[in-house]
This record gives sequence, C-alpha cells and structure tokens, in this order.
Amino acid sequence: MGKKIDLSSKPNNEFNQKKHNNRLSSPSLPSKDTEEDSNEELSKKEQMQKQVEETGKAVAKEIAKKVAIAHGVPSVIANSKVVDKILDKGLDKAIDKTKKAIKIAKIISIVFAILNILSIVMAIMPILIIIIIIIMFMGNEYNENNNQVAGGGYYSPRCNEITVIFVDKNNNYAVTNSATYSLDDYVAGVIAADEVGGFNNLEIYKTFAIAARTFGLKHADDNCSIEGGQAFKDITSRSTSNHKLIYQAVEETKNEVLLSSSNELYDVHYDAFCSIDKDDNYYTIQQKNQKIPVDWVENHTGIKALWKQGTCAENHGMGMSQYGSLYLAETQGYTYKDIIDYYFKDEDVRISSKSFITSIAGLDIKETKNVSYKINEPLTKFLESHGSSLEQYNDFIKSSVLTAGVGTREGVVTAAVSMINYLYDNFDAKMPYYWGGKHKGIGISKKFGEYRPSKPSRSGKIYYHISFDCSGFVQWAIINGGFNDPGTGTSNFNSKFFANSCLEKDSNCLGQPGDLINSPDGHVVLIVAVDEASGKYMVAESTGAGVIMQQRNIHSGGNTTRVLFMDDYYQNEVNTNYAV
Repeated sequence: MGKKIDLSSKPNNEFNQKKHNNRLSSPSLPSKDTEEDSNEELSKKEQMQKQVEETGKAVAKEIAKKVAIAHGVPSVIANSKVVDKILDKGLDKAIDKTKKAIKIAKIISIVFAILNILSIVMAIMPILIIIIIIIMFMGNEYNENNNQVAGGGYYSPRCNEITVIFVDKNNNYAVTNSATYSLDDYVAGVIAADEVGGFNNLEIYKTFAIAARTFGLKHADDNCSIEGGQAFKDITSRSTSNHKLIYQAVEETKNEVLLSSSNELYDVHYDAFCSIDKDDNYYTIQQKNQKIPVDWVENHTGIKALWKQGTCAENHGMGMSQYGSLYLAETQGYTYKDIIDYYFKDEDVRISSKSFITSIAGLDIKETKNVSYKINEPLTKFLESHGSSLEQYNDFIKSSVLTAGVGTREGVVTAAVSMINYLYDNFDAKMPYYWGGKHKGIGISKKFGEYRPSKPSRSGKIYYHISFDCSGFVQWAIINGGFNDPGTGTSNFNSKFFANSCLEKDSNCLGQPGDLINSPDGHVVLIVAVDEASGKYMVAESTGAGVIMQQRNIHSGGNTTRVLFMDDYYQNEVNTNYAV
C-alpha cells in the first residue's frame, strides 16, 4: 500500500518541460503586456472574487500558523518562509477546488432556480478555504510535495544524477568544489568512503547500497544536490577488485530503497559501532541490544579495549550498525534482506521492489501478467465464492479514485490500477480479454465473466467471457477516473488526440502516466508509470494475456504507433464528470 505519486498533468519543472516540448502543439505564453491588459479588464465581480480569495488566504494562513504553534511547533518555524510557501501552494489548490465546487453549485442553482445558493456559497467561501487548507496542511499537501514513493512496491528515483557539494568541515563547512555523478556512482562513492567500504563483503555492500541510495534521495535538494558532509569517494575508475565488488552490489540492488510504514522514503541512519556495554565475552551495541563477541570485534576493528574509548558518539546508535551487520553476514549467513529485516522489522520498514515506478492512491503499480487464474465464469459468482461481492469490488475502485482525485490524471490511472489490483492482490486472478468488450458505466458490469461468444476478431479468433477489449478498457478507465466518455476504438483515439502526440519510437517522445500509446489499426494501452532510467513504461491494458499491467520499452512501437498526450482533455473542465 502507499501514497499517490506525483502525476501532475501540468509539468512544472524544467526537466518535464523538456520532455514535453516534443508535442505537436502547445499553448503560447502571454506577454507581460498582455497579462497587464487582462488584469485591467477584470470585471468588478472578478475583482471582488479575487479580493475574497486573498482575504481568505490571509485568514487561513494565520489560523494554520496559530494551530501549528498551539500544537507545539516553534513560532520561528510556523512563521518561516518555507511554511508560507507550503501554505500558499495549499491555498491555491484549495481555491481551485472551491471554484470547481462553486461551478457545480451554479449548475444546481439553475436547475432548481434557487438563486440564493450562489450568494451563500460566495459568503462562506473563506470558511471553505480555511477548512480545506487546514486539512491539506495537516497531511496531504506536505506529503504530496516531498515523496514519490509507494508502497509495497516500486520507486522511481527522482534524481538520476546527484551533485555532490564538497565542503571543508574545518572551515565552517565552506564549499570547496562540486561534481555531478550518476545515482549509481554516487551510491558506490558513499560506500567506498565509509568504514563499511573496506569490508569486502557483497551482502554488506548491498545492504549499505540501499541505505546510501535511500539517504541520498531523501536528503538531496530540489536540484538533486547534496552536501558532502556525508562521506564520499570517487571510485568510478573501478581500479580495485573491492571497488568492482561495490559496483556489483549497487547494480544488484538497483533502484531499491527503504520505505517507511507510511510509504515514504525512510530517513535511514547507520554508524560503524556504537557500544553501550561490555563484559568478558560480548560487546552490546545500541542497535537492537545486539551482542557481538569481544574477540570478533577486536579482530575486525584492530582495536583492543574498544569499550574504554567510548564508541557511541552523539546521534549514533540509530538504524543499522556496520560491524553488527558484518557479524550477521559472516557468522550467521545473513543476506542483505535479512540484515535490513533484523534492524528495521519493528519499525515496519521494508525494501521497495526492484524495477521502477511507484504506486498511486495506496495501490502498487506492478507486473500482474503471471497469475494463476483468468476468470472464465460470471464475475459475481467468482467473487461470492471467494467471500467478496461485485459491490465491494466497485466500492474499492470508487474509493481508490476518490483518494487519487476525481477528474485528474491520477484518477484515470487509479481506476485502471484498482480494477486490476483487486483481483490480483486478493485472488491471484485477472479478467480475460474480450473482443468488442465495452462498459461505459461506473464500476464493473455485473455481466462480466458471463459466457457469451464474441464476434470474430480481426484474426478470426472468438472470445467467450465478457470483459474489456483494449480500447474498451482505456475508455472505461477514463470514464471511471472522472471524465466524460472519450469514445472508443483505436482509430477514434488516433483522430481525436493526434494533434497533441508524437511517434513513440522517436528518441524525444516520452509519455506520462495517464497518456495513451495507440496504434490506429491495432492496440491501445494506458501508461500508468514511467522510468526513464531503465527505459521502461508500466502500462495497463487489455491484451491476449488478459487485463493486466506489464512493462513496455520506451521508444518501441511501429511506424504508426503514437504517444497521445492527454493534457488538453484532462485539463478541460468541460470533459470532467464528478458523478463518479
């Protein structure tokens, strides 16, 4: 399980802008003069609304800060610029949501001819904004901006490269130099520079490769830079057998990180050796009160009477012990997974899955192709025989979409992922492919799984149990994500969204979660996750293997296969359907 990923339909950083500049059409930015003219032409009503919004924002910020201080947050922090930025961003988002609510209220007012509804909504707008921002401030907004991890599952590193900023610790940490390394080179350099870098043990190197990767991605700033207060040694030349072993560990744990119980990057700590007690036979270290024989410790450290020197410095004794880990590996045969479980199992910390990507709305994005059962009976019967029901299935999909956000890219992706995951996670099952299979309703049809031979497919094949075909599944995901029916059929998708697309095999063509990959005379899939580092998409699709998620190579596809960018469709309020 896990938090939602950042699937913003509006790329707002330089990197994403570069990836989206291949689109065939994009809106031009207004000039400064145009913006000023537009501001002068605001109607009195718009000016009044703007004033109300600004007033509401100011009041909400003050209340949020007072609440924070009342709960023990120092006033210096509560009134800091960082908190101001978080609040401003949250307020802007809250205002957008409030505007959407007002639009809905306007429609209701017209239908029921209750003109006073609008004035009531306008009057309570500041209160609505305050309620929304306080909720967001207390939880979702902060997490959404700081984490892209998901549970049980996959993690797409937000930094493929890390810039190490070297400092002089003896000169007030003055910056002396900086250098940019690939994430793998950074992780290898952290291991090599630390005590553990001389252990010459593959399992230990794997253990601390995961720790170093997690630490770097957790603490790197928005520009993927990290100060060299953390030890670092450039070993990109791989000049020794030990360096090569370190790189082997980095490669074999590629993309693995530690996830907390809340599915965020875990704030990992470790030290070399933090002893808190010693008798004639054992040292006892802080972590887990682990006991390690005196002879073993002193033979490996080369230091006698280690206890007398005082080995537990300030802020040490948390997380993992490097020598404690080595002891487990050498004497008890622990693997890197065993070691991490030993130190962190009580904190519900785990290793993310290999591969890529993340999860959304608490749902893992993962390969689901290889399951034991493709449903070949009425779905309602199957669910009931396994202690579930179609109502529970549909409630799961609906609640997942609500968590992700109705009428958003996230909502569309979540509809597809939740539909697949419910069967996969609970019953090791999947729906079959069905030629011509559509369902434009909310949730899964009660007819699914029923025996009804299809019309012959293009290849002449007959399918027997009602489900989705490829375009029907994509159509359903878009509808259940909170949008109006986009139509169905690969030729329809091609003509409808061609104007904002690129040829998939082009080197600068990259889709985002929620976009489609479509061949006008063949197949269509929904992108649910992207990992440039490995050159893979994760897609959700209805194919011969069933309704599944599986990996797909970026820049694959034939001469007519295109990535269809769905920005314009998702961002157009006319296409949004909040009835989900």
